[in-house]
Amino acid sequence: MSLTSTEELRLKAIESKLNTFQQAIRNLASKEELKQLLLVKETVEVILRQIVDETVSMPDLMDTNLVGLQNNQILQYNSTQQMWIPVDPTEESSYKLGELLDVTLTNVIDQSFIAYDSASDEWIDVSLMRLDSATGTITMLPADPGVVKVEAGYLDRSELDDNTLITKAYVDARFALLIPAAPDSFPGSHTLTIITASEGNSPKLCSPKDSVSAPDRTSGGTITASPGDSVHRIEDAHTVDTNIITTVGPGDSGVLTAFGNGVDIGNVTLTSADESGTYTNLVVANNNDHPLDTPGFYKVFDCSIDNWTFLPQGPGWSRLQITHSTAGSTNSAYYIEDTLSDSPLMTNLNTATVTEDTAGTIKTITGVPQYNTGAIVQFSGVDVQYITHETYYGGTDPLTVQTTAKATTLASNKKGYTDIGVAAIPERNILNLTLSNILGTIDNNSGYGEHFVELKFINVHGTSTSSITSTKLLLASGSPSSSANIDEAVGIPVINLGTDPNSNHAIRIADVAGDTPVLNHATLYDHAVFPPSNAAINAGGILGWNIVDYSSGYLPVGPDLASIGRDNSQYVTYRFQRRPVSKFDIEFTGTIAGLWVSLPGVSTSNENDWLDMSQTYLNVGAPGQNGSNGCALAGAALLNTAGSQRLTCTFGTLSSNSVTDNYILVRLKLTAGHSLTQLVFREASN
Repeated sequence: MSLTSTEELRLKAIESKLNTFQQAIRNLASKEELKQLLLVKETVEVILRQIVDETVSMPDLMDTNLVGLQNNQILQYNSTQQMWIPVDPTEESSYKLGELLDVTLTNVIDQSFIAYDSASDEWIDVSLMRLDSATGTITMLPADPGVVKVEAGYLDRSELDDNTLITKAYVDARFALLIPAAPDSFPGSHTLTIITASEGNSPKLCSPKDSVSAPDRTSGGTITASPGDSVHRIEDAHTVDTNIITTVGPGDSGVLTAFGNGVDIGNVTLTSADESGTYTNLVVANNNDHPLDTPGFYKVFDCSIDNWTFLPQGPGWSRLQITHSTAGSTNSAYYIEDTLSDSPLMTNLNTATVTEDTAGTIKTITGVPQYNTGAIVQFSGVDVQYITHETYYGGTDPLTVQTTAKATTLASNKKGYTDIGVAAIPERNILNLTLSNILGTIDNNSGYGEHFVELKFINVHGTSTSSITSTKLLLASGSPSSSANIDEAVGIPVINLGTDPNSNHAIRIADVAGDTPVLNHATLYDHAVFPPSNAAINAGGILGWNIVDYSSGYLPVGPDLASIGRDNSQYVTYRFQRRPVSKFDIEFTGTIAGLWVSLPGVSTSNENDWLDMSQTYLNVGAPGQNGSNGCALAGAALLNTAGSQRLTCTFGTLSSNSVTDNYILVRLKLTAGHSLTQLVFREASN
């Protein structure tokens, strides 16, 4: 095959092109030079591809006919054929190719060939040039100092010199260093997830009901969740978003499609333009060059699914996925839609039964039994709606039993599903449940007062708290403080009046009717018996006028104070020992109808030696002896007036030091509607 002058010139240009390429790599200084270098590389590769694996020999020449060629024959030009043909050498025709006038052979070696040179109008020898496409190595012959030689293998820049031609492998390796790393092909290492928060209280998958599981709307998805497994729960009609798949490619080709339950919910064809935008539920962002500081190599994009909800709405499993037509697909992200959107609803609270299972330690005060520690009650007949739909609350305590006095700390009051009559993994669609024979322990130190059994029920949507109002619990659990609650089983606090002859609380003594009766302060009040009709009652931390029927609607069951005709005025008298006390304060919160004090056997008055705190002291001598029974210093007691009062009682020139055993008595009168929630005797403030 002969070369045209153009082909020959292109072949001769290879060395120049490669030298240019070699020098460009050495001097590479900018991105623009890299672009120029790419053009050089492409030009060289085009030329090389045209001569890949071509070996040009004499038979390939267009003006040779070597048919019948034999050993030692020579070529002779035949004008008839206009071809060079083999002939036996003769004396007349013993010319050699190199002796022809239009042939110049200067450096003929093995595998050389001749080609016509139009510039000189001669045939000249040309060295064979061969490119091994497998190894990428170019071989040029002859390898004289004027021609660059090629070595196979990887070369560092420091290895380049004037006699080194860059191999294809070297070119590719060097360009790999200059071209930035390609981005991850979609979806890369990303996992598609639902980022809309799972809704509800520790949602778990219900067990089937009548062998029917939650509806599968995924259209070919694989649901791996089993009953009892935690699930990603979304309430009915709420929209869903996924995380963002970031910086993946190719961003300039292919079709990106979002699928919801196998249905196209948004797609876009990626091109060289910026396709960032929202396509129904598919969101594409940052569809730009990668890296941003060296554009022109790759394009990337971010994508996510936003604001999707399955239509028609309803319960069941859903699946989201994003695919790229040439790169691949994300995993499928699953969630379960649940139509339970109500917190538990408890009913029949005013008719449910509450009974005493274990009394525990009872305090009986003024004849009224009251729970102190260890009491256990049982209730039945409370209906609860909205237990489960497709999911259930996954905690261990769907029901908590406590009192309105105190949030329980007892593990026994936390009830699991089997405790309330359903399976450990509840089935789907439990819409109503009746609670029966449920026990609850009253916590120690629950305080004072009339309280109810309180139920806290949790479903996957929310929490409800309700009280069983059919039965009151009368509590006197713990110890009263100086600022709240009155507990005669403990006594009335006496503060900052010394410890002589003791530091005991004030205690109640036996009583009779009347404002200022003669009393024997040595006789204590008997709390165990049915209270006298004139006695004020201390129940649930309150001291007051009382006609309550504790035999019905109360636990523990107590006396009926409503039907026995109790007095319109009810009294209480306390004694305490301190010395020497000539004045002290009485502090209380509530309403009273009368207040008296006495130093038994020492103070004298025309009212059986009682001194009146509703009258002021005359600031002379001893009250009761100075013409007045008034003993209130700096302000008398306000009777029949609700509120807090701190009153100073004075004995004038007398003191408890003169009383046998140093007793001081305090008497209070209460009428209908009157009660005290706090009472204390303390140091004088005036």
